[in-house]
Amino acid sequence: MNRASIFPGRGGSVSLLTLLILGSPVIAAEAAGHDGTLRGRVETAGGRAVAGAAVSLKPGNTSTVTDRDGHFVARELPPGTYTVEVLYMGLEPYRIKVQIEAGRTETLNVKLQETPGMVVEVSDSRVTGEVEALNQAKNSMEIINVLPAEVIKSLPNANVADAIGRLPSVSLERDEGEGKYVQVRGLEPRFTSVSINGTRIPSAESGVRQIKLDGFPSDLLGSIELHKTVSADLEGDAIGGAVNLVTKNAPDGGMSSIGYEAGRNAQAGGRYNTQVEGTFAQRYLANNALGVVFGATYDRNGRTIEDIEPTPEIVTLPGGTSATVFTSNNEQLYRYDRKRFGAAGGLDYRLDDNSSIYLKAFYSKFKNFGDKWVTTVTAGDFLTPTTTDVNGSYKGTVGNRRPIEETYSITAGGKHDLGSAILDYSLSFSHASKDVVGQMQGSYSGPKAGFQVDSSNGNYPTLTPLGSVAFQNPALWVVSKFKTTDEASATRSTSFEANALFPYEGGLLKAGLKFRDEDKNSSSDDHGFAAAKGKPGLTLDRALDTYSDSGFYGGHYQLGPLGALYTIADFFRANPASFTRNPAADRIGNDQNTWDAKEKVAAVYVKNTSQVDSAQLEYGLRLERTSTTFTANKINLTTGGTWQSTEPVDGSRDYSNLLPSVSWRYEIDKDTILRAVYGWAIGRPDYGQLVPSLKVNTDVAIKEVDAGNPNLKATKGINYDIIFERYLPSVGILSAGVFYKDLSDPIYAGSSTKIVGGLYDGYKQVQPINGPKANIYGFEVAWKQHLGFLPGAWSGLGIDTNYTHTSSKATFDASTGRTGTAALQRTAPDTANFGITYDWSGFSFRLAATYNSAMIFTYNYQDGADGGLNGPNGDTYLYPHTQIDAQASYTFKNGLKVVLSGLNLNNEVFGFYNGSPQWNIQREFYSRTFSVGVKKTW
Repeated sequence: MNRASIFPGRGGSVSLLTLLILGSPVIAAEAAGHDGTLRGRVETAGGRAVAGAAVSLKPGNTSTVTDRDGHFVARELPPGTYTVEVLYMGLEPYRIKVQIEAGRTETLNVKLQETPGMVVEVSDSRVTGEVEALNQAKNSMEIINVLPAEVIKSLPNANVADAIGRLPSVSLERDEGEGKYVQVRGLEPRFTSVSINGTRIPSAESGVRQIKLDGFPSDLLGSIELHKTVSADLEGDAIGGAVNLVTKNAPDGGMSSIGYEAGRNAQAGGRYNTQVEGTFAQRYLANNALGVVFGATYDRNGRTIEDIEPTPEIVTLPGGTSATVFTSNNEQLYRYDRKRFGAAGGLDYRLDDNSSIYLKAFYSKFKNFGDKWVTTVTAGDFLTPTTTDVNGSYKGTVGNRRPIEETYSITAGGKHDLGSAILDYSLSFSHASKDVVGQMQGSYSGPKAGFQVDSSNGNYPTLTPLGSVAFQNPALWVVSKFKTTDEASATRSTSFEANALFPYEGGLLKAGLKFRDEDKNSSSDDHGFAAAKGKPGLTLDRALDTYSDSGFYGGHYQLGPLGALYTIADFFRANPASFTRNPAADRIGNDQNTWDAKEKVAAVYVKNTSQVDSAQLEYGLRLERTSTTFTANKINLTTGGTWQSTEPVDGSRDYSNLLPSVSWRYEIDKDTILRAVYGWAIGRPDYGQLVPSLKVNTDVAIKEVDAGNPNLKATKGINYDIIFERYLPSVGILSAGVFYKDLSDPIYAGSSTKIVGGLYDGYKQVQPINGPKANIYGFEVAWKQHLGFLPGAWSGLGIDTNYTHTSSKATFDASTGRTGTAALQRTAPDTANFGITYDWSGFSFRLAATYNSAMIFTYNYQDGADGGLNGPNGDTYLYPHTQIDAQASYTFKNGLKVVLSGLNLNNEVFGFYNGSPQWNIQREFYSRTFSVGVKKTW
């Protein structure tokens, strides 16, 4: 059989599957007479295992890559003499002739020497980590980026999202001064899946699928893998990409470390952060058969946030003319005390040279606690574009925030080399939860006033009281409301997968299956209380907090008096008659947010990888079957719009997806690679959109049904990628690529249609729907290189820069209240990273700038809205974001490292605007954080 004949033509996914299945017996028969085998291990001159080294044998098309322990195996080799070549960027090429005999296994142990000017022996070296990452990416059939631990920690990346945000084609959604969600190739976060050690993890947040990565400490990881393209053996819901968080392993020779870091942020009088982390990894028993690794980290991040959230509107003046003004401003002061704890560990046991079993576990807990004060200044009726009547007001709130996010994952599995096949399998359990317990908020009302309004500067709109209104006098403020919040969301996921790899001369056939069972639930028990009229009240002069910020927002605003939350809470508990509760109003919110969803996903796949000369072709097919069931609540309201009754309601949805993929990799030469990838993927709807909750308002003036939609279809994406990569001799890469994603059944929230027939004939129904098509295309370029060819100390310089541009178009369904097209939500047209690195002897330095251009965060505009697309009723955008960070370290010969870092050196703003930057709806600052740390590795 001519191996070239197994390349697919234009027959499509069904003929591709037929070819894979029918071709495998022929492949097996051809390989049956070839029973020579070559095994070996690749290591550095110092004995350190080399993972990701490319091993090729000539003549023929046999090639393989070393595993994490440096081992490789090549099977089904016809008897004869072969030239074995081992290539690894940063180390000198190795070539040797080996004689293979039928029925025998030859062993080859290879020691690679360092390329002059490169240092890859030091386990904690950033250069070493970059070399490993580049070699892994170079030898992959997919388009991937890899961040090893040494690179992750070479900048002040407090969490996983911050680290991933420095890669090409990645933008970040930030919150409270840190990255939160990653957006790959310009697509919103739910289109990117997240796994730990290959095990899919669920979201801790209620109603959504995307993983909130600010709760995951970066210190626990050995590497982060970002898969930008799909493959049949990867889960199918990754239109944007797939992130795999890989925990540390126990290398031969062992490794342990301990570190401490402390820092300060100068905002609002100064806040402090501390971090402690440690790792122990060792191997025991004969031949290092048993590996043990455990790591833990704890950080406490004190942070102050200064924020304004004004409201731009178009108002009608007494003469009938209109004006675009800011009608209110929320002046917000946050004092946060964020604590992250994480632990990861594992055991692995090598049964023999051909088999191993393992147990891995990961745990993270994030207490995202804080206190928040808000002074709300609301203008009265506008008399002119700059003055208002005296019916304006001051109000305020004080609240504590008490979410606890917890995620853990346990995976057990094994890998067995059976000679003619390699079998691997795993069984895993994952849990994610978010609990809000004991959260409270007190509201208070201040004096009335007229205002002078200045809307000329959207960054600093002002509402200045007219006359002598003493709005900072706490005696003029009276507690008006008290609220308690207790909410819970939890997801548990159990999965099993098994894969079988069948090597043959010049290729690999792989098949497998996976089953995942997920259960997600949400519950709410919130209660609101209003101050009773005619009952004893509480003024803020008796409940004043000692905390203050006289220089709030650079001195542009004066906060009202800051209430003392726990004094207000004590008054509430001691004076129940002074407050009234509306249980019916509580039922509406609580019952609507209480639901349960169960989802089962079964998948099977098959794929083949073949090599002819310098070309590799991988093609495969994945079938996924998704079954979902839901239990939610139907809420009936009276004609007055108050709660009347609640009854359970069920729903379900089953569907299947056939997902073909093809990857082509061509080596122009050993350092120049061209890749092309084609693949189908899906994006499942968020749980909050699927659950069949109903809120029915029978008021004759409203007649509305607000509903979830269990019949939502998964968004389908067809992905096309081409990338050119040139790997540079002094450790680096030049790359340029283009991509296109064609999306069908995108999901739009807030569709409004009229019900025809049935119990609610004539009612307006508001629910999410699948809309018409959308697409996104773009290009990325990257240059990463150590400039070792420069003379003397200049040879320590390096460059790490990338730029991505995207363009997208979504077509609206008229039922959403909007027609035409717009860019996709949460898609940054331009993202860029620029870094300067320096490594010389034990000194290492990195300066990095990250840029995300403005992007539509949510669609807000409706056809015919006053002010048009660029006015205050336009779409809601994220402001552009440029952040500069730096870190320097020195490692002594005894393994002691001293680290200095600076985060957000340019004090970049975060926020949103409507329509155009003038119409600011949120702008907040975090200031700079400087830290010093020490780490000892042995």
